[in-house]
Amino acid sequence: MNGHYEPGNCRWATVTEQMRNKRSTLMLTIDGVAKPIVEWAEIFGVDYALVDDRRRKGWSSLDALTTPVLAPDEKTVHHGEDNGNARLTSADVVEIKGLLAAGLSQRKIARRFRVSQKTIYLIHHGKTWLHHRDAEAS
Repeated sequence: MNGHYEPGNCRWATVTEQMRNKRSTLMLTIDGVAKPIVEWAEIFGVDYALVDDRRRKGWSSLDALTTPVLAPDEKTVHHGEDNGNARLTSADVVEIKGLLAAGLSQRKIARRFRVSQKTIYLIHHGKTWLHHRDAEAS
């Protein structure tokens, strides 16, 4: 509505409408229709948090909305350096285990490999890089 702020020039808006009518609201135009991404997520039946996460990972808005969510049994699990987010390689893990066995502190090892001390702890206690432990056993 345009014009002066007066009863004849106002309408009631729900909290949801008000929240979606802000400059900071992310909009997406599909087939010439512009709507907030959260509204498109509702229309496509996709969780907005998933769409937002996908967009932060570099997905296009349309792909983030329309790519089906895989069922847990359909997902491909990438372990270790195949993960894409891993900072360590299998060779690093072998070296870390050797340094731990030699008595070097977790803190020093963490600094050396530029990972958290918790990561070293988890490797040491067999809580992460489990596939690597399985490969060593074979």
